[in-house]
Amino acid sequence: YYFKSGFYIEGSLSYVISSTQNRIDAGTFSGGYNFISKNYTGEVTASKFFYSSQSTNVKSEVKGSLGYYNSYNFGFITPTVTATLDFGTKTDIVGEFGIEHSFGAFKDKLYITPTLTANASTQNYYNNYYRKRRYTIKRKGKPPVIGIAKVTGIVEDTSTFKLLDYEISVPFEYQTGKFTFNFNPVYAIPVNPAIVQITTVKQNNTSTTRTAIEKIANTFYGTVGVIYKFGK
Repeated sequence: YYFKSGFYIEGSLSYVISSTQNRIDAGTFSGGYNFISKNYTGEVTASKFFYSSQSTNVKSEVKGSLGYYNSYNFGFITPTVTATLDFGTKTDIVGEFGIEHSFGAFKDKLYITPTLTANASTQNYYNNYYRKRRYTIKRKGKPPVIGIAKVTGIVEDTSTFKLLDYEISVPFEYQTGKFTFNFNPVYAIPVNPAIVQITTVKQNNTSTTRTAIEKIANTFYGTVGVIYKFGK
């Protein structure tokens, strides 16, 4: 719900559907305030997250966040900066840096916004995911490994703020009446793969530790949405 003053509250649920899983995986409750002053746009947001005990989302150990979004429209280009604090066992610093430009068509009913974004963060949340969920949650359809009692993982250098990926996207938004249809195709280019220390404890109490560098690859994905506005 958006108030005329610029304040808003919102909530969301994420549901996982697959051949082995069917459950509500996560929930989010957020509140914030946004404003526009000439060419400058600002927005502050506070969020609380709820994850299923069986969630394998890599940010499932993040309990809440506080963020501030900035953008300034120079006409030919709009730079954006978002700074966020993610709260978990340890607080993470997240930064998103972007440039974009919007084009209008069909009497400004259609907006196309080519965007280039770079994302950076500390990764304490990722270390918590490896310690608490990556190997402890039993995946349906995957039998336990015979002879293995426990596997644990620790991500190295998680307190260092580092670049994680570049993203190229071209969001489309079409408005007609109270409906807004949007489509956002994204091409993500990850960098700086995580280095993980994996310790395997066998049932005879012997253990081995190895260092693994995560395999990363460029990925294309897209999101589709429909919005209906109630009221004036």
